[in-house]
Amino acid sequence: MKERVDKAWKAPTQADLNLLEEYPATEEEAFESLDQMRRDQQSFLNKLVSQLKPAQQGAAPVAEAQREPTMREVFEQLVGLSKQLETMEQNQLQTR
Repeated sequence: MKERVDKAWKAPTQADLNLLEEYPATEEEAFESLDQMRRDQQSFLNKLVSQLKPAQQGAAPVAEAQREPTMREVFEQLVGLSKQLETMEQNQLQTR
């Protein structure tokens, strides 16, 4: 315990004083490098943004006009659907 009290109350050494004198310069260098990093990052982002191609405004493609199905086509679709349903029913009956 006495050692801790003595350490807290001891006079600073010359090395400690030198460190305190150098601290503002070291801190200033760190802030300068941080500012330089921010400037580099901002210039990089500006360069990327300037290289992006502007959006090309074009007309949307025109959809083809759909023709009405004939009665024959509708009938053929219904026949095909009924055959598929019949096949499904037969399959269900056989797998019971």
